[in-house]
Amino acid sequence: MAEDIRVRIAPSPTGEPHVGTAYIALFNRCLAKSRGGSFVLRIEDTDRERSTPESEKSILETLKWLGLDWDEGPDCGGPYGPYRQSERSDIYREHGEILLQKGWAYKCFCSKAELEAMRAEQMSRKGALGYFGSESPCRRLTPSEVSDREAKGTPYVIRLKVPLDNPEEEVSFFDHTRKKSISVRCTEIDDQVLIKTDGYPTYHLANVVDDHLMRITVVMRGEEWISSTYKHVLLYRAFGWNHPDFYHLSLLRNADRNKSKISKRKNPVSLRWFKAAGYTPEALLNFLALMGYSRSVEGMTPEEIKRSEIYSMDELISEFDPERISTTGPAFDYDKLHTMNQEYIQKMTVPEFSNYLQQRAAFLISYLGDLVPHVQKRYKRLERETGFWTDFLFKLRIDYRIDDFAKLGVPYGELAKMLQEARKLFKSGADSIKSIDQFKETVGKAMEIQKADSRTLHMVLRLAVMGEADSLPLYEAMEALGVYRTMNRLEEAAAYLSARAGK
Repeated sequence: MAEDIRVRIAPSPTGEPHVGTAYIALFNRCLAKSRGGSFVLRIEDTDRERSTPESEKSILETLKWLGLDWDEGPDCGGPYGPYRQSERSDIYREHGEILLQKGWAYKCFCSKAELEAMRAEQMSRKGALGYFGSESPCRRLTPSEVSDREAKGTPYVIRLKVPLDNPEEEVSFFDHTRKKSISVRCTEIDDQVLIKTDGYPTYHLANVVDDHLMRITVVMRGEEWISSTYKHVLLYRAFGWNHPDFYHLSLLRNADRNKSKISKRKNPVSLRWFKAAGYTPEALLNFLALMGYSRSVEGMTPEEIKRSEIYSMDELISEFDPERISTTGPAFDYDKLHTMNQEYIQKMTVPEFSNYLQQRAAFLISYLGDLVPHVQKRYKRLERETGFWTDFLFKLRIDYRIDDFAKLGVPYGELAKMLQEARKLFKSGADSIKSIDQFKETVGKAMEIQKADSRTLHMVLRLAVMGEADSLPLYEAMEALGVYRTMNRLEEAAAYLSARAGK
């Protein structure tokens, strides 16, 4: 490993800041600081449709809240900027041209219909999916044919020209997390798009060019990028550059049977949610460190091992050894995080605890946003303060009460069916359902399809989503919760009712 360590974290500002970003940032920062190196923050905002300034702001604010500050970045500058990819377009186009001239890339004129036909044919023969060089008509175009298409104004992308001369040729790299070399045949790598029709780069080209020009010596990222690393190694080879050392960290996993990747489809993953829920940055960082790092416990008693789980980021940096990064990601145990958070709060002095409460209250107002006026309208007596109305946002599971559903006077099986049918409609349009009007429209469709009584459907939805009949407005609550957590609530309530049907 090089002595002058330079690492980076490169989030995309396309939504809420993800806890997985903090997880990767933590280990990158620990590696840099333990070796006297530099930690760089780069914003990968080449997705023009989904990237937003608000998302970038949230990323910066939440990482700073956690104490994961950086040495170079879009807000503080540095010697290798700019640190937003949207400000580096000319650099990528220049390097795309270099690859064309060196014969490591080619112009692809295939239309959307042609690409879909290729994919359909691959699926029909159950082959590998992708734009492979062996199947590429554009890879075989002569220079004059390319010129003709350009003269006609036919849109094109620039693709990586994966070597195919030797069918046995492999691409390999050493994964320092797994402590072994990983290889794949070139014939299994598709000709990845490098420059899109709008002139913007894809992740692959921008990532490699930026890491090289920013002098990144170690790339530490999630294991989902392993399949992309082969393409990146080819790009380094094409440019004639040495590639950095690669570490691929195990993914954060849900506690379900399949140990699925942690995502918004299962549980809260936004760093803003963890902050609003009252988790301290110290507890969250300590918990994330336990998820991916194994401290030395040789010679310790069970009690000492338990106590050794509580440590600060400074302590982790002082002892950090990348060789101890785990290759198996344990389940994201929210109960353990909750217990750890309590330990950190109990250790606070009274002034520290007072400051914690003040900061949380201030942020909670910002987090609740449009829900604040609805909370205010219901803020009538002390036993029903803010927490009573907003706890549904921070609970992982609702403790349903059968008496609440019984008051609707409808068999539990029918109520369960209402929820199941509503969930199906939400699932069919999940990625596009975000606003209050879209939630309202979806529930309206459910009511129409089921010919359900409006009051009954709305009340069972209210109980499923918030667990209380006396609660905030349904659609505003759904919007705040988000479509995936709303769907999970409907599924859980339906299962709860189905288990009690006929009793």
